[in-house]
Amino acid sequence: MIITKRKHIAQVLILLALTQGYLGFKQWKTAQQLDEAHAVYSDLETNLQDFHQLEDTPPMSALPVPSPSSSDASAPEYVFSYNPNPASEFLQKNSDYVGHLYIPGTKINYPMVRAQDNEYYLDHNFFREKDALGSIFMDYRNIGMHLDKHTIIYGHYTERGYMFGDLDKYLDKEYLLENQIIEFSTPQGVKFFKIFSIHISPKINSYLDTTFEKISFSDFVSTLSDISLIEGLEKPDVTKQLLTLSTCNYAIKDGRLFVHAIEIDNPN
Repeated sequence: MIITKRKHIAQVLILLALTQGYLGFKQWKTAQQLDEAHAVYSDLETNLQDFHQLEDTPPMSALPVPSPSSSDASAPEYVFSYNPNPASEFLQKNSDYVGHLYIPGTKINYPMVRAQDNEYYLDHNFFREKDALGSIFMDYRNIGMHLDKHTIIYGHYTERGYMFGDLDKYLDKEYLLENQIIEFSTPQGVKFFKIFSIHISPKINSYLDTTFEKISFSDFVSTLSDISLIEGLEKPDVTKQLLTLSTCNYAIKDGRLFVHAIEIDNPN
């Protein structure tokens, strides 16, 4: 009887050891996946600078064109060069590419994608490989190209700050005021947005409206401003485009952290 009990206890201890070992291995593996994924995205981040360079490059139509009938031998000779859209490189890697999201002062500097649903890129990276980190992705209901009244972007929360992990920092008012501008680039150009609201709410669709059939857009934006956890922020211009960033938050059951920003003309 004693031997049987000892044998049972030994089996339990072995099982516990195996369980702890498995959990430890799983945590290590997840951390390794996060590091590898971040290394991949770090290589892509440098390409964002190409969008900035495009702003300083005059279009071909702006360059002077000499008259075809001119016989003046001293007339300057104009050389036209082709500058490819930097987005073409990303589109070659993934046709779901819709732009870049960059927030100075954070780790958020990622290419964005959009699928036929809001599930695929939860566990696939930019290269469409299975990845626990997923991707930064646009709501499938959005059109993209800066044509949406309300653009919604999703990303996983991570403790190391990868993907949308740094959004937690915006719960601190001082940090928010110092890092309030979001740069949103698409193949069509760059727009700037200013954060005016941040709140934690259950996973509900009322903050993810794209049709505004039950509420006017202006009332919707005003409501988001009113429910902000950070008080004293500048009231948004309800005639401008709206950008929402969403990630998980564990302060409440099945919680989500929402960061709302309104389009601005001048980031300075």
